[in-house]
Amino acid sequence: MNALDETKLKGDELWEPETPGALLIGIGPLPEAGDFEVEHDLYQEDAVLEYPQSGERIHGRRNIQAVRAGHPAKRHFRIERILGAGDLWITEYVITYDGQPVYTASIMEFRQGKVQRETQYFGDPFDPPAWRASLAERTRGDGTARATR
Repeated sequence: MNALDETKLKGDELWEPETPGALLIGIGPLPEAGDFEVEHDLYQEDAVLEYPQSGERIHGRRNIQAVRAGHPAKRHFRIERILGAGDLWITEYVITYDGQPVYTASIMEFRQGKVQRETQYFGDPFDPPAWRASLAERTRGDGTARATR
C-alpha cells in the first residue's frame, strides 16, 4: 500500500478484522485505482463530508462518491499515518494533485462499522522561516513549497 510503514499505524484495533482501522488500511490504494464504488462502501448512506476550509458540506454517500469521482485532477495518494480507536479515526496523508502535493488530515467518525461523518483539512506545503532554522529539523526539502508561514 503506497509505502505505508507499519510503525506509522497506531491504535489497538488497527489490525483486527472488520474494525474501522483495518477498513481504512484496506481502502488505502482504492482512490488511486479509481475504484470509487468499493471505496465508498465504507460510508453510511446518510454520511456527511465536511470541507471547513471551503465551507462545503456534502450529504449522502452517493454525493460524496460523485464529488471524488468527478475530480478533474490527476491524483496520487500517500498515507503517512492512521491512528484511532473505537469510532474515531484520523488519517494523515498527502494528496498530489497534478503534481502539486497537499497535506491532508481526515477525521472519520464511525457508526455501526461505517463512516457517518468525515471532516477533511487541506494544507499546502510552505518553506519554514529562516528564524526557526536552528530550532527545527527539516523533514522535507523537495522544493514544493508555495508560501512561507
